[in-house]
Amino acid sequence: ISLIFNWELILMNSGAVTRSRIISIVTIFPLFFVFVIYSPRVIYAPLISLLGVIALYELYELFEKAKINSLKKAGIIFGCIISFSFITGEIYFAAFILTVSILLLLTYILTIQTKEFFFIIEQLFSTVFGLLYVSWLVGYLILLRYFPQGNKISFFLYFVTWSRDVGAFCIGSLFKGHKISPKISPNKTFEGTIGGVVACVLAVIFIKQVLLNDLSYYDCIYLGILLGIGGQIGDLCESVFKRAANVKDSGSLIPGQGGILDTFDSFIFTAPMLYYYLKFVYF
Repeated sequence: ISLIFNWELILMNSGAVTRSRIISIVTIFPLFFVFVIYSPRVIYAPLISLLGVIALYELYELFEKAKINSLKKAGIIFGCIISFSFITGEIYFAAFILTVSILLLLTYILTIQTKEFFFIIEQLFSTVFGLLYVSWLVGYLILLRYFPQGNKISFFLYFVTWSRDVGAFCIGSLFKGHKISPKISPNKTFEGTIGGVVACVLAVIFIKQVLLNDLSYYDCIYLGILLGIGGQIGDLCESVFKRAANVKDSGSLIPGQGGILDTFDSFIFTAPMLYYYLKFVYF
């Protein structure tokens, strides 16, 4: 209730909310939720794979701006192969493709490149990191769709994770306090983190009531805390890259919101967390 009555105050106190961002939130995101619920896997999986490739490109662009050497073109090619390997719904096949891609990339770097040893190591680690951090982890967004009631589970993940973002933003704006890491992300506070986790728990309980009745209230608490913390880690990780590149956003594809990596940074950690929780507890 307090958040509702203080919403104007939140908007006034935060420079992050712009008109274009509000327009994106009220237009693009509702359409995306409709897409998640009603699109068949044959359409959903390729689109998420494509978004994963775009996010990987944005990451390599951040590396380039931060003067971190990577094999961007080769990374994008292998990232595209890895991302689309998840369309099969088989994690073992995707893992095989990932392993082969890394080995081929390693072979290329060691046999073709003729630059200094340190430069070669930097290229190898930065390029492989991009494949693991983006292409592999984003693939779990697709794997979740192959669970029973996969469309509902996908909606659950997006709704809960973005609820965490909103909760963290609102509480962090209302109660400006202790900074988590001023050098990495000066706007993120412990109060906002707690608000995000609480919002996560409440969002999971809400989804349990209206969509996934099989979840227990223990699941709601566990998942709320797990996804709340995972989303915060995802935010901070991307903030490190943006600080190193000295940019505000990873891209400009979504007006007011930034790039694909900005939009999906939290899901990079929450998607695999939800996947393995459901895999071990329910499936």
